[in-house]
Amino acid sequence: MVVWGLVTVVLTQSYGGNLMALLAVRHIPQPIQSLQDIVDDHSVTLLVQSGSAKAVYFTTAEAGILRDVANLQKVNRLKFIKTSEFLQSINTFVRNGHHILSAAEAVERIVMAQDFSRTGQCDFYLGREKFLPLMYSLACSRGNSLVPVFSRRIMMMFESGIISQWIKTTIPNFTTCDHVPTKIVVKASLSVTDIWGMFFLLACGLALSLLVLCLELLYIHAH
Repeated sequence: MVVWGLVTVVLTQSYGGNLMALLAVRHIPQPIQSLQDIVDDHSVTLLVQSGSAKAVYFTTAEAGILRDVANLQKVNRLKFIKTSEFLQSINTFVRNGHHILSAAEAVERIVMAQDFSRTGQCDFYLGREKFLPLMYSLACSRGNSLVPVFSRRIMMMFESGIISQWIKTTIPNFTTCDHVPTKIVVKASLSVTDIWGMFFLLACGLALSLLVLCLELLYIHAH
């Protein structure tokens, strides 16, 4: 009885500690961090802005990871959507966890900022991998003498970070979801379903003890 009591105490304390740790700290998975992750995960579909530079790169690539992404269209895992469909796709397909949106980073951040302003929480995240960087530019006629002047000025503005600062200051919550924590603390009351293992262990111990008692009584009665 003493040995069984010690074993019960150790197991129940260990189970209780693990249970409280699991309930107190909840892990938020972020499995998609690169284009290769999208290709490897057969449960997700990639949404790309139709007519954009990224869509052209995907459809014209002949080899490499961009070609692998383009091949997803053959199995209905690559879809092209209009810019006007972004918000609807975010609130339906992407929010359900089975679709990934690929667009200009500024557009993605704007959509996330608007969603945070509306809901007060970060339900989406940006992947760590960056690809096909695009730069704001001015369109001029070919051979125009103003092109080198504008190019030099635009490059200076990008290198100084002033354009990024303008976007951050003009769009509310633009960088709020940049560093979304992957672990959060959750406060919740325990229920019977959360600690069913402890009662199962207690029932097994009592049943085993009853069995041993019956065997001892039979042994004593037989002798």
